[in-house]
Amino acid sequence: MSFKDGKLYKVEKLNKSHPYWYDIVNIINNKTNINISYYIEELYSISWKHKPFKWSWAQEFKPNRRFFFCGISKSNIENILDYGFQSNIDIFRDGIYLTYHSNKAIDDSPEGYILSNMVYVPKSYVVNPYEEFNENEIDFIKNNFHSIEFRTNSIIQNLEVKNHTICIFNSNRVIPRFIIKVKKDNNLSDLKLLDNN
Repeated sequence: MSFKDGKLYKVEKLNKSHPYWYDIVNIINNKTNINISYYIEELYSISWKHKPFKWSWAQEFKPNRRFFFCGISKSNIENILDYGFQSNIDIFRDGIYLTYHSNKAIDDSPEGYILSNMVYVPKSYVVNPYEEFNENEIDFIKNNFHSIEFRTNSIIQNLEVKNHTICIFNSNRVIPRFIIKVKKDNNLSDLKLLDNN
């Protein structure tokens, strides 16, 4: 499977010899379930054709960026390459929902694809572990912060969050960086790499 350049973003297929390969391996190792290993079957680098945000890349976005994942279908990846991220509607209204943990993104992926995304949210409201989120504050948070983060073991509507999750209110603050195709293999004890030249 391969991806073509979209209207907004260009795509480059990478292999094991590329310097980014092992950076991605380290990112994937942020998974929370240490008993699960993954093959990396495909890896693609994403770059924009024209800067898709208003902030300075060198002075604002790059030094403050953070990386989060999302599980996604191939067709939705193609849509993002053309049009960028589109907000979803959930308990916190409009926003882009991502996770810090790769295993959560992989579990949410219908075809084994996940996106590693750069996020620019200098002001993020954080709900800490074992803290209960007050839903009455959502309008205040949206007016004063760029995102809301639910750390692992925080509580929403009497439910405990199992994986660190973030909701970004402005989709322009989310930039796709890598497409990663993974395959779960419970029989492996270490992360395995496939070089698909």
